[in-house]
Amino acid sequence: MLQKTKLESLCSDAKFQTSDDFYREFKYKVTKNMGVTLGNSLRRTLFSQIPGNAIRYVLINGLNHEFSAISGVKESAQELIMNLRKIVFKGGATFARATLNVSRAGEVFASDVKCMSYSIVNENLYLCTLEEEASLKIELYVERGVGIILSNEVSEHEYDSEAIICDSFFNPILTVNFQITSIENNFKEENLSLFVQTNGAVSPDEAMDQAIDIWRQEMSNISERMITAAQDDVPEKQLRILSDTLYYKISEIQGMTTRILNCIKSLNIRYVGELVQFTQKELLEKPNFGENSLNQLVELLGNIGLTLGMDVTGWKAPVEDAEDDMLIR
Repeated sequence: MLQKTKLESLCSDAKFQTSDDFYREFKYKVTKNMGVTLGNSLRRTLFSQIPGNAIRYVLINGLNHEFSAISGVKESAQELIMNLRKIVFKGGATFARATLNVSRAGEVFASDVKCMSYSIVNENLYLCTLEEEASLKIELYVERGVGIILSNEVSEHEYDSEAIICDSFFNPILTVNFQITSIENNFKEENLSLFVQTNGAVSPDEAMDQAIDIWRQEMSNISERMITAAQDDVPEKQLRILSDTLYYKISEIQGMTTRILNCIKSLNIRYVGELVQFTQKELLEKPNFGENSLNQLVELLGNIGLTLGMDVTGWKAPVEDAEDDMLIR
């Protein structure tokens, strides 16, 4: 998994070239041969995971079908709805209601749409033309979401019977491309340029920040799941055996020599659980405990899946009468 600082560099070290407010070229250095991996991953994340706002359905006064004609409106209902769906709503509200209420002849633009929760980015967007003495009243229901929701995926019972359900495309990203270039006399790094264009609901900078956070969180989740899976794979029997092993008496360890037994007995240690709490350094500081004895002990403990310096918090040696069975005569 990439380091956090490496991911953050995608924004903190970025250089921008601006052609308009909704376009950015991000440039940064990455490890050699990692450019394509990073570029593809960020591109797919930008196209699929950045939240945006879209019209979910509309209510047009006096109309209950998108193929019907609207009195006094030059465009058909279908053309009008297509134009309405091009409106770019900016804001973080989960759900909002917008209205279009026009009673005048002439052209109608997105600036005529009123919404308390969202601002409209493309106010100059043409919607339709009204004839003299015509009026148009529309309610638009806008939601915040991710990806795409098609109208045929929505149950008709979820909304008003007169509602015209729309195909909703939430993603605010229009285009994403990337380019890899080599760095002269640098065999460890390469340049990755990422070109991002949005519809204005979010800036390219904000979109990139979100993509990095989403991707980093996914990598973190994968790592946590791998650790959890590895822990879950340990059989319950194996865990029970490990616990039982701590209750072995030192003399029960197969291969234990008289010399090591006597060294351990001098420390008043009877059980394996007491022994493994000592570190190698602590044992070497004890009288008559040399490196050869220590190496043999480490090998014997390894044979039963244990090591010195283990944390056995909560383990207690059994209480019983003193029994000098450790010393082999």
